[in-house]
Amino acid sequence: MFKKYLKKLFILIVGFLTLTSCNGVQEGYEGYLTNSGKNADKVLRTFGSWTRTGIGTHYHAGPDAGPLVIFGLEGLAQYVRTTDEIVMLLAEKFEHNGNKTTVTLREDAYWQDGYPVISMDFLSYYYLNHNETAGYMEKIEEIDDKHFVITWKDFLTPSDEAKTLLLAQDTKSASVPYHIFKDFADQAIELTNSLEECPVTNPSRNAMYFNKNWNGEASDKYGQIYTAFRAYEVDGTYPCTGPYKLEDYNETVMTLVKNEDYYFADTIGFDKIEVTMNPTESVTLQMLSSGQIDYMDGTPMKSKLETVLAQNGSMVHYKILDQGTIGLLFNLEKEVWEDDKVREAFQYIFDRDMIKNVANPYAETSFYSMSGMADYEAEKYLNPDDFNKMTLYEYNQNTASTLLQDAGWEKKSDGWYDSNNEKVSLTLGYIGGDPHIAIATTVQAQLQDFGIELTLKSTESPTSLLANARVTDSEYDFMIYFTALNPWGSHPGGAMKHLWAQMDAAMMHIPTNQDTGRYQLILDKANGEGTINAFDTYEIIYTLEGNELREATADLIVGFSKKNYGINFYNNVTGSFFNLDTVGNLPLVDMFSENRNITKIFYYDDAEFNSLANLNLAYTQATSYSRGIIKARD
Repeated sequence: MFKKYLKKLFILIVGFLTLTSCNGVQEGYEGYLTNSGKNADKVLRTFGSWTRTGIGTHYHAGPDAGPLVIFGLEGLAQYVRTTDEIVMLLAEKFEHNGNKTTVTLREDAYWQDGYPVISMDFLSYYYLNHNETAGYMEKIEEIDDKHFVITWKDFLTPSDEAKTLLLAQDTKSASVPYHIFKDFADQAIELTNSLEECPVTNPSRNAMYFNKNWNGEASDKYGQIYTAFRAYEVDGTYPCTGPYKLEDYNETVMTLVKNEDYYFADTIGFDKIEVTMNPTESVTLQMLSSGQIDYMDGTPMKSKLETVLAQNGSMVHYKILDQGTIGLLFNLEKEVWEDDKVREAFQYIFDRDMIKNVANPYAETSFYSMSGMADYEAEKYLNPDDFNKMTLYEYNQNTASTLLQDAGWEKKSDGWYDSNNEKVSLTLGYIGGDPHIAIATTVQAQLQDFGIELTLKSTESPTSLLANARVTDSEYDFMIYFTALNPWGSHPGGAMKHLWAQMDAAMMHIPTNQDTGRYQLILDKANGEGTINAFDTYEIIYTLEGNELREATADLIVGFSKKNYGINFYNNVTGSFFNLDTVGNLPLVDMFSENRNITKIFYYDDAEFNSLANLNLAYTQATSYSRGIIKARD
């Protein structure tokens, strides 16, 4: 079926591609470094998505502005995902001194309506948005228009490294211009300052924003202010500070143009960005193959990737290490996972190499149970002795059978029966589309071969998968999703955020305290001496450094892996397509093979690693384009 699809796709586009497939190849790749390109207009053509019925008037208006958010909105700083690089943006510098951080803003930073960027813009953001970074703050005070000071909570002061990272994680903190949202910001600040101080009863709790007693009345009042703020409609200029501003958009195309008043204006890599609303996959492949697109991130299925490169001699694809792992997450509400031996048995059932090769052959198989952190990061953040305490699980269905029998299961002629003598039949939730369909069908085939019936249930998106998984009595027994994901910076706290603060813990129904709603999972410490409350330890992870940080990370990662609450399949690899005729300054030119499919994976300590991370828009936001790291080949 798949081969027939590719044949039809080839026939559809081959006529058009006859003209385009020679682009770039004729000059030889030495010419890429010395000859002129074919992009005199300095335009970048890419894919994206936004609300078809109308973009909201500011970042918090609700509707998604898509590419305008990426290329137009900024923060004080930007971290480059997978690396330790921090790019200072609207902040010129951070000065950390104990539990205080003084922020100095750029003198040459302006909103796109001409107003200067000032300190009150960031007080507006944090007092109106009770996000994670605000949870560590006791207060924020304006010194003058270009300086403000953050006082961190005495009992929850992050390390200096983490302070910078937390501020850089808020990549859109310049989204609430005070000159537009003054009334709402003033109300939020006044309300906060009027509240009584909250006594510290548990150092791990950061929910009491700005150390205030947010009683029911205060929370309701804040909710009213925030709702009105979100609903407020701005006349005229969309409030951005970044390198690009909106020229026009409709349901299918968005055009962004260079912001001539931007503080990095001299180095901006393209004069215009033309974004096509994300089409169907077949159209995406056609546009890539025919040279209508200059950049797209991600790594499609191997056969589709190779088809694009074969049909377009000007297209190259880089592979980029991802801080994410794909696998299975167990729904711990389900009785089937109550027995430790059953969860352990499932670690041995699957041929993980086969699953990886079907889904993403460029990735690296993981033979560990779910730990909440990609293997690469665990090796980086844990002491070697602790990392080696995590169990490696080889493919061995005989071992799985023995463990299930020890748990009271029995294999009969028509399949496995559990300790209650009920036939085991499971339901797997997953996101429709590549590579999840391939994973789901392979998991189904391997389980059925082992003797367990499996029903597949697909959803449209991660949001719908989360919604369906987290309800009480969900139909899912387990889900295909990220067992680890870290888009929040190179720190153990970022690596564990996806598990504890974003999706996984809710999807898995990790036990909670009925009174507080807080996750209540007890883990054995990595050294075998005592236990920890996992969520309490996670909440203070940014306050730790040195050996304390390593030990706490080991307790969380090794301890969680011992629970066998999920199964890793592979450590993910993403990537980036670039059109060599139109995009300049690309790295690894000497590695362009005949089909321009760069399969080598670079790791943290490789010299080329940072240059590859800078290629991916999801990793850098607009900074690679504003600094000219990626630019037009004109």
